[in-house]
This record gives sequence, C-alpha cells and structure tokens, in this order.
Amino acid sequence: MSEEAEPVLYEQRGAVAIVTMNRPEFRNAQNAKMTYTLDAAFNRAIDDDSVKVIVLAGAGKHFSAGHDIGSPGRDIDRPFPRIATNWWKHEDKPRAENIFVREQEMYLGMCRRWRNIPKPTIAMVQGACVAGALMLAWVCYLIVASDDAFFADPVVKMGIPGVEYFAHAHAMNPRLAKEFLYQTRPGRPGRHHHRTREHALRHPRQRGGRIHHATRRRTPLALGRRRRDRLAALR
Repeated sequence: MSEEAEPVLYEQRGAVAIVTMNRPEFRNAQNAKMTYTLDAAFNRAIDDDSVKVIVLAGAGKHFSAGHDIGSPGRDIDRPFPRIATNWWKHEDKPRAENIFVREQEMYLGMCRRWRNIPKPTIAMVQGACVAGALMLAWVCYLIVASDDAFFADPVVKMGIPGVEYFAHAHAMNPRLAKEFLYQTRPGRPGRHHHRTREHALRHPRQRGGRIHHATRRRTPLALGRRRRDRLAALR
C-alpha cells in the first residue's frame, strides 16, 4: 500500500460500522492524516441512524504500533484543523511548544472526543497494541483481542511518563498500571492483557473466528489464559 492510499477504510455490515486503520506496512502508525480521517469516519457512523455499533480495527498483522515517529508519512510539522481543541497553530512554534500544542489537539483532545462517541464502540485488537495505540483501544467501550494480541506502553523507557491520554489507572487498577508502566522490558510486550475502558478482562478469540465473550465495564481484572496456565503449573 502506498502513502496515497486511504489511511482509514469504512465499511458497514448491517447495523455495524467497521472503521479500519489502513497503514499495515507501517504497523498502522498514527499520523495526523490518519487521525483526522478516523475522526471523519467516526462522525459518519454517528450521523448514520442505521449504525448501532462502531468497530475499530487495524489492517494487517497488528492493530497499531502507536504514533508515527519515523515513517515517510510522518506529518508532525504540517498544519491541521482544530477540531478537538482551540489551541493556536503549532508548526511555527519552538520545539517544546510545537509538540505540546500538537499533542493537546491530536492525541489528548481527540481521545477525549472519541471517548464521548454516543454509540457503543469496540476495539478489535490483533498483534501489537503499543503506546499510542493503547489510547485508541481505551476510548472504546469494549476491547476484544485475538490470541496473539499484546499490549505495552514502553514510553517510560523514553523518559516520558506514559502516553498523552493517560488512562492506565482507569483501564487497569493503579497498582497494576504502575507495574505495567515500570516493568515493561524493551522489545517485550506488557504482561497484563487489559481490554475494557474501565477495567481489564481478557476473553480471547481465535483470529477470524467468532467472538466468545465481550467484556463490559467494571468487570474484575482477570489473568490472561496463558498466564493463568503458567501459574497453575507451579502449584
């Protein structure tokens, strides 16, 4: 797929709108173009009375590797409209101000906006859901993951205290959130498989197969199946 292709695909199946991030060769890394196209797709689904549920997916092997920090389509210095915030233009500002203003709109503002989507949203996760991708999953009402899905926020290793939409302590409990942030090793996925907006409960499905369970808000944290099996073997 070239950078000229649509960064987001929209499909409707009955009452379900499927919004798919479509940069698989860059592990669906999120640039500004993708972010605003996602927003337009969500609004399309919101405005369509025949759509009852919105599913967010990622094309290819991975849901998303997070924010775009190095692909040919990285557009950090390009202007963009203000939809989620009323901050000033960022592209001609010094480095720190440039990044702060951009991230207020692009990451924090957009995630708050999407969290308030007035229709049920489901993140359908496979492969990597890393760093900025966590924010996309966390704004959804439900998260359903394949057996090969993994979650990690390695930005503490970069000297950053977590991603911009800092929902760790809401998606997990505070103690597990700290362990998730501090103990994720480089090149290794986070060990806690969290799935819902409020709390985390892993109910895997086979990729391409039927969904066995969809977790709901305020469910208790449960160990992933593989981790539970490993603990059982130690008894």
